[in-house]
Amino acid sequence: MAKITEKLLRERGLPKGSKVKKVRCLNLSNLSLKNEDLDCSLLSQLQELEELDVSENLLTAFPLGLNFPCLRTLNCFNNQLEDVTALEQFSQLEELNLEDNLYLTVSDNYKAMYLLPKLKRLSGKDISSTANHIRHVNSEELSKRVTKLFEANFRCRLPDPPSAAAVRKLEAEFLKEAEKQVKYGPNSLSDYTKWRVNKIAIELLASLITTAKSDDHFRREVMDESHSKEAVNNTRSKEGRLVQSPGKRKASICNQKESNKKMRSDVDDTRLSLSSNRMPSKSLRSSSGSSSIDSIKKISKEVSPLQQSLEEATEMQENTKGSKDQSSSNTADSDSLHSPQKNKQVLKNKMSMEKDVGSLKPQKRKGKGTPMKEQEESKREDVNGTWCENAKDSITWEPIHFLQCHSNMNSPKDLKTQLWACAFEPVLDTPSKTVLNGTSSQTVATCGGDSVCIIDCETGTVLKKYKVPSEGFFTVAWTTLTMVTKNGKRRLLNVLAAAGTRGIVKLIHPRANLAYGEFKASKKPVSALVFSPVQETFLFTATYEKKIILWDIGGLGEEYDFRVSKLLTLETKSIPLHVKLVPLQPEHLLLAACEEGMFVFDIDLNKNKSKRPAEWEVLFPVYNQEDEDGYNDFRLIDGLSFLSDNIVVSKSAKQGSIYLWSWKQTLAAQQETKNKELEAVILAELQWCDTDITHLSLGTCPDKDYVACGDDKGAVWTYDLEHFLQTRAKATKKIAPSQVLEWPAPNQNGKGPLEPMSINNVGMDPELHYLVALTDKNIVVVWKRMQQQ
Repeated sequence: MAKITEKLLRERGLPKGSKVKKVRCLNLSNLSLKNEDLDCSLLSQLQELEELDVSENLLTAFPLGLNFPCLRTLNCFNNQLEDVTALEQFSQLEELNLEDNLYLTVSDNYKAMYLLPKLKRLSGKDISSTANHIRHVNSEELSKRVTKLFEANFRCRLPDPPSAAAVRKLEAEFLKEAEKQVKYGPNSLSDYTKWRVNKIAIELLASLITTAKSDDHFRREVMDESHSKEAVNNTRSKEGRLVQSPGKRKASICNQKESNKKMRSDVDDTRLSLSSNRMPSKSLRSSSGSSSIDSIKKISKEVSPLQQSLEEATEMQENTKGSKDQSSSNTADSDSLHSPQKNKQVLKNKMSMEKDVGSLKPQKRKGKGTPMKEQEESKREDVNGTWCENAKDSITWEPIHFLQCHSNMNSPKDLKTQLWACAFEPVLDTPSKTVLNGTSSQTVATCGGDSVCIIDCETGTVLKKYKVPSEGFFTVAWTTLTMVTKNGKRRLLNVLAAAGTRGIVKLIHPRANLAYGEFKASKKPVSALVFSPVQETFLFTATYEKKIILWDIGGLGEEYDFRVSKLLTLETKSIPLHVKLVPLQPEHLLLAACEEGMFVFDIDLNKNKSKRPAEWEVLFPVYNQEDEDGYNDFRLIDGLSFLSDNIVVSKSAKQGSIYLWSWKQTLAAQQETKNKELEAVILAELQWCDTDITHLSLGTCPDKDYVACGDDKGAVWTYDLEHFLQTRAKATKKIAPSQVLEWPAPNQNGKGPLEPMSINNVGMDPELHYLVALTDKNIVVVWKRMQQQ
């Protein structure tokens, strides 16, 4: 049910009893309003509204299309605003309150001053003098510096008059150089400065196109006038056509809104242009940035506002060519100039504030993954060896992005940095929602080398990047914490923990661009992190000291104050590589995959012992085998995950297969024998590759009964186990993969296809929209689940 209705507007509006369109003051405070509650069609009836109070709500941004032509005062106190550029639509605004919006910075205040030409008071302070300086002195100085840069380095590269195509070719490079070289004001305003420089640079390029179009139109008008009499008398030419000059088109420059996320564009962006010889056309984005320690950088995902002008200029030039040649009405050249494909390509040719990121080249064959060779395309072999029809709605995947965003020293030549772990961000919804609900956004955290990246899987944009020199990140994990403000308000925040070679756990709040804390977890590297799903502040760290430690990182105050305390130490006999809490008993039992076996630990805090050895060891059939050299080398467990509350998925290095085993049945057998060694009750064995490469981890999507694991040749083996789990039959032979997603062989800047790489880790969002594969050579591959026809 809608929170805002006409009845509510009349009840909370002044004068009392007025019709909605006559309301001048409106109080919508403390209603827990979210963005989706702001109905533009309803609120835009408030044509005489002068004062609006939306304080004490949950708004992150204002939607475009709110028509308040008379709005003078706006109170946004204590919301969750992340962006102020949408306020530009309130052009008559004189007083604005942005206090207690956690994610806004001083740069956002400056943006508001610039975008609102009549603003006099901001958060209770008179800003008339500062605002005038920003709108005039600051803007004039930045314009001079941008123009000087263009004249010195770029003007000579344009024809006279400049063409739309030539400007388009220069745009990305010019915008990047302008942001990099034009400096003005204190470092605390660098975000605002880069934002203004970008807008000024875009306006400069657009003005060149507008001038060129005007000059061209004037020349054509003179030509048309001199030949008008002849054109009228000869109403039909040899080709039977009347030549007319195209109508004048007004150059329209989009003042495109900034992304609803704050830009941290002082990343020195190094993008890798990758293309695939196999796949359909898809945009590729990659970013590699640099930042100082404890800083997070955000890369803008704006589409260039020049595109509309570029498209119009291109079309104008095409029409001009057509008017000069009276006999070209059906020529191939005319067809190409006006082809829908070309116009579509102009729109697709997004030029962001960083380097162009390239695109995938079309290929007849789609990257839907390759079934095993011995299987027919329309059939698959079931677990009992008989043949059954393949499901019509079988899952297919297509690679949509290749990102090189963890480069050492931001080098585009870095194809050595190994990527180790990824985790999808949980969705912040209602206070009752926890990590256990199994929903996530389309953003994923990845780690490798000295950086952690937050990536939007749909667009391929690196939203944030966090770098620590000399660090080597191995693992990341999300949790949802509650921040308590000074006035007792509670807010949910997604916090990311990251750790690696230095043994230090970093606590990061990406939405606030803040690494707010750290603590020393070990003298040696941290190999794995996992948060408790029932106690969001409990964090387990697995370390090379052969210990798994439980920490309480505490709640958060408004100033990000927190306190870490050690609660429990679990001692392992070898290095733990993966740790998982048992879903049926997350407060009591932990499963650890180690270099020398699988172990179960009792983590019940009601017991007094603060240091504990393993309760049981889980044994697997592969332990009884020997390799080609006569050695038993299968105790290194490099893959572990739960597919359900009961079913565990794990594999030993060099095993050549993946086990599905029952936690309940395995534990039940132990309770009968009281043995410290548990024989895993194997339900099925998944066919996988034969390789000597270790530490190739697997991933699961419990809600979709899906398992995926990469190999050493760049392929991802996927297993849709819904049918198997529904039948609850014990497999009599290895289950073949549903699909093997072959290495897409992307091209690196036209240097030819990249050789296959090992897939170190695979992650999937809970709704199985995206699959992220991390390689051992600094490439993140994002696969997208394709819609069924």
